[in-house]
Amino acid sequence: MIGQSISHYRILELLGEGGMGVVYKAEDTKLKRLVALKFLPKGLEAHEPERARFLQEAQAASALNHPHICTIHDLQEYDDQQFIVMEYVDGKTLRHMLPLDKMEDVITYAVQIGEALQEAHSHGIIHRDVKPENIMVNTKNQIKIMDFGLAKLKGSLKLTKSSSTVGTLAYMAPEHIQGSGADARSDIFSFGIVLYEMLTGHLPFRGDHDVAMMYSIVNESPEPVQKYRPDVSSELLHILNRALEKDPEDRYQNVHEMVIDLKRLRKETSRVSRMTPTDSRIDYQATLQQTSPQSSPGPPQKRSTSKKIGWTVPGLLVIILCLVAWWIFHSSSRRVTFQAGRASQVTSEPGIKFDQAISPDGKMIAYSGYVNGILRAQVKQVTGGHTICLTDGMPGYQRVQQWSLDGSEIAFLSLKSTYLFSPAWEQFVVPALGGAPRKTQVGVLSPDGKRLAYTDNDTIFTLRVIEGTPEKLATVYSPYSLTWSPDGSSIACVSGNSLYVSTNYPLNIAPSVVCVINTSSGHVSHVTDNTCLNASPVWGSDGSHLFFVSNRDGTRDIYSTIIGRSGLPEGNPVRVTTGLNAFTISISADAKVLAYSTLMYSTNIWSMNIPEVNWISVEKATQVTTGNQVIETVAMSRDGQWLTYDCNREGHQHIFKRLQKGGEPIQLTTNPCDDFAPSWSPDGKMIAFHSFRSGNRDIFIMLNDGTQQQQITYDSTQEQNPDWSPDGNQIVYTSNKSGQYELYIVSKRPGDAGWNVPRQITHDGGGAPRWSPDGRWIAYLGLKDDLRVISTAGGPPRTLISGNAAKGIPMPDQAGWSSDSRTIIFKGLDPSQQSSFWSVPLQGGNPRLLVKFDDPTKQSHRAEFATDGKRLYFTMSKYECDLWKMDLITVGD
Repeated sequence: MIGQSISHYRILELLGEGGMGVVYKAEDTKLKRLVALKFLPKGLEAHEPERARFLQEAQAASALNHPHICTIHDLQEYDDQQFIVMEYVDGKTLRHMLPLDKMEDVITYAVQIGEALQEAHSHGIIHRDVKPENIMVNTKNQIKIMDFGLAKLKGSLKLTKSSSTVGTLAYMAPEHIQGSGADARSDIFSFGIVLYEMLTGHLPFRGDHDVAMMYSIVNESPEPVQKYRPDVSSELLHILNRALEKDPEDRYQNVHEMVIDLKRLRKETSRVSRMTPTDSRIDYQATLQQTSPQSSPGPPQKRSTSKKIGWTVPGLLVIILCLVAWWIFHSSSRRVTFQAGRASQVTSEPGIKFDQAISPDGKMIAYSGYVNGILRAQVKQVTGGHTICLTDGMPGYQRVQQWSLDGSEIAFLSLKSTYLFSPAWEQFVVPALGGAPRKTQVGVLSPDGKRLAYTDNDTIFTLRVIEGTPEKLATVYSPYSLTWSPDGSSIACVSGNSLYVSTNYPLNIAPSVVCVINTSSGHVSHVTDNTCLNASPVWGSDGSHLFFVSNRDGTRDIYSTIIGRSGLPEGNPVRVTTGLNAFTISISADAKVLAYSTLMYSTNIWSMNIPEVNWISVEKATQVTTGNQVIETVAMSRDGQWLTYDCNREGHQHIFKRLQKGGEPIQLTTNPCDDFAPSWSPDGKMIAFHSFRSGNRDIFIMLNDGTQQQQITYDSTQEQNPDWSPDGNQIVYTSNKSGQYELYIVSKRPGDAGWNVPRQITHDGGGAPRWSPDGRWIAYLGLKDDLRVISTAGGPPRTLISGNAAKGIPMPDQAGWSSDSRTIIFKGLDPSQQSSFWSVPLQGGNPRLLVKFDDPTKQSHRAEFATDGKRLYFTMSKYECDLWKMDLITVGD
């Protein structure tokens, strides 16, 4: 719509879009002023409840005339599409300013927000969606409250949103969540949450999913604000705590009372700030005399003075001693920082090496590395010398887990089956210098040796070793890399992007979060956000410092952060190394020696013809893209002219396209959140992909030039790997909203009216879907890596290749189709982790080998590939990996 004229408004640019509207900046050509035009999103114009709510917003906000509320100028209709004409606010949302550094700004903004809500409430209007995204700060540093799309008017039509609660969950009041309805006091609770965020930059109530968030709001107390802002006054704390009372009867009964308290605090703060420049010139003795009840022009009364001194000195001594004791006990271990010391290389032989675990005394290092093509548990001295293979001859492959507390044994995992969605591990321990492994319970042992921690899907359990009784500890999305704190009071782990460490050829690109879980309460605290990779947490010896790997500043480096008693970090993480490209880390018991692996790799697209008979070697492949970059997924347009792929050549994983015959790649997405898995629509006009822009994976679509990007799934779970139907009206994708990964289809509404609610088509697990060219079938992988097809007309799925197929047939890893839809092409992975391409008839039969990756220097470790039925397009990677040890220097008192 940019550049178009609607009525007498010329649209200039897109300002933003969300679930209830699309907003454009426009010029009013009659009055020569800038305005904002808000339209219903595509697909909702014809939906009567949404139109009614849209009209209600205009009515609600137009009834208000206040300097801190966005002014509504008009409600118009163009081409059967309603839009609101409103004041254009030149500024940014409060969300982009959090937390606020100056306490004066916090109080000033709070007063203005309160005055705006007071105005709305006085007209019988409840906002019901007070949050930082709906609060603008203009260039004059003034608040403007926006978006009365959920506002509730007295006597208005009761409007609800199907399958959801009206409002934004994280800002809802307890009574709103519990279904008691929202009144003005509910806005006050939401206002309290915004005030908390202005001070701290954090939400007071948190949860990894909707249910956990609702439980936190209804039942839990916020983290103390002083943890983030020691300078907060007791008066402001009183205001905040009263606004966040669970029971509406205990809250401010109207926002006017809250504004009075805020204005009184603003006056006091202003008076103190005016006194501050002259504080050094105050005569404290004179001040004491003026404020003392016994002060007078005459001589001091000795009896009164002596009584006062007798009370004050011991009291002061007690306070001072308490402060000193607290400082010694609480702060001495937390004031230290760490610096990287001398580093030396431990391994130099070729091949991938990871899972390094340094012994408690820091003298030996255990790790996983390849021996004759099989991943084995190995150990060697950090000073060099001979490498000992601990698991030579064992079936499957092995991954090092941890050392025993006394350093005499090493625990490792052995994979007995290699299912993509549910790998089956067994755990063993083996003497550190070699010997017979013995089987043990799977899990990470606590420091006292009494408990094990382990994961089952998204749940973390602890198990008492003697009693053998498992106890559910917490629910965390895709948890792994569990590690106990030295005192056993906490467990650190990583949430999300388990493929970073779980595959045999690791370093998957995706955001992840480091979490800390209290082992008594099960409370989960997020140490990092999920805007970048955060991995491999390890505890320092004091139990208050947590080290981890992150690429938040570009390269993968080691960071340390202080973990408070609440499990939350105190201050920002401190960067310990620069430009290290660390993969995973391990630390000795005394925190003086740190072991790490450096892992660098690049991935590019290669191509080769599909043979008509026999098989051909990967030696016949030709390289399509070049450069030091990582490409994960590739897709081809139906006409065979264009490739599209995700790539990190610009830092983040973005979507690119490139002519198949050659030429420069064209970047299509620029969002700072990572975008993956592009898929062409059959007419080549659109591209679907999944992105982390909403904090989890969701499906998006865009035009093939990167414009008009639109989100089409909104679940808080993981929606990924889209593929278009041949008619361009449907998209199949994978989601774990049911608790396990299943296939879903989302369909277009007629007349370009948006997208319908997705429907689930599998019920016993599935992933990596690919639609047949004739539109009748979808090929996919089952939970046990069996290759399946399911009819789009309905009916049970049919298995073509089972995950435990006959010897010589590899485990299916990804599927594609021949151009006539009669044959399924699949990529497989054999027990030695070598890839190959095969084909199998749709109606079943013996698979045929197409391409063998028989060159050890040319291996394709990722599952994804594309085909037009004539050629194969896939990625091949180059890895460089070694283990290092580094002295960790402690700096501070």
